[in-house]
Amino acid sequence: MATEELDVDLAARENLRKLGYTQEVSRRPCRVTVCYTFSSFKTDNSLSVIWYLIIGLAIMAPTVLQPLIATSLVGGGPAVMVWGCLLVSAVTQALALSFAEICSKFPTSAGGYYWYFRLALPRYKVLLCRINGWQSLWQAFGPLR
Repeated sequence: MATEELDVDLAARENLRKLGYTQEVSRRPCRVTVCYTFSSFKTDNSLSVIWYLIIGLAIMAPTVLQPLIATSLVGGGPAVMVWGCLLVSAVTQALALSFAEICSKFPTSAGGYYWYFRLALPRYKVLLCRINGWQSLWQAFGPLR
């Protein structure tokens, strides 16, 4: 078990080196991280992903669905609610997977503007980075007015 973890850590460090980065963050979690993970709910790793999805849906479902129920029932009825939820879930999943792919290709703590700089056309790189940076700033500090 320890040699597998060591091999994975070595492989991850090698992948970072190929990307031109050096590992600066420790991969060993601190006590606070270990105490506040969902691993305390379930110790069996065979269903851990499904377990996390169930907990996430149980937490999010009431908060997300309550404001939408009245509008959806008036606007189209139960069929629109069901099919709309399925369609939006599929599109959101596709968007999340595309962001996950970009995140794995260009790991950064800088956020979206770094991805714009790496992926945009050279003519628009600086402009798109500035727009994205300012939007991120407004998003972060906008509610504080």
